[in-house]
Amino acid sequence: MGFRFVQTANPVEGFRFVRKASLVGKFHLARKVHPAGVFRFVREASSVEEIRFVQKANPVEGFRFVRKASLVGKFHLARKVHPAGGFRFVQKANPVEGFRFVRMASLVEGFHFVRKASPVEDFRSVQKVRLVGDCHFATKVRPVESFHAVRKVAERLVRMVHACAL
Repeated sequence: MGFRFVQTANPVEGFRFVRKASLVGKFHLARKVHPAGVFRFVREASSVEEIRFVQKANPVEGFRFVRKASLVGKFHLARKVHPAGGFRFVQKANPVEGFRFVRMASLVEGFHFVRKASPVEDFRSVQKVRLVGDCHFATKVRPVESFHAVRKVAERLVRMVHACAL
């Protein structure tokens, strides 16, 4: 009845990503950044109506993130952070063209996150995940290498899904 997906990045980055999905489309995500738990990320989704996405950083980072998705799949996201955090986050989607997701972290965090970027923008995706639809994302990119993907974990995720289904 679902699966858990754990992704661990470079120990220096200390990044963990846990996803739990059920057959009815509800899922939760939690992410913690080392050291000192810089931020946490929680998302709950309904397979019928809307998606709500709330992200809170610790008081030093000082940001909040909320996403709502309509039944037809259109949604917009915006995140504001404390200037010291150096994050930018833009996402747009529609049911025909899919979605774009670009996250640029500061040099301290040292990673980029790209979801199904426009071919014109020349981003790279390395992972395909089947949930309620197709999800493409690339993570753990060193800033000096821009959007060059460094990890492929789709096969590992498939094995984990099968293992949890048993």
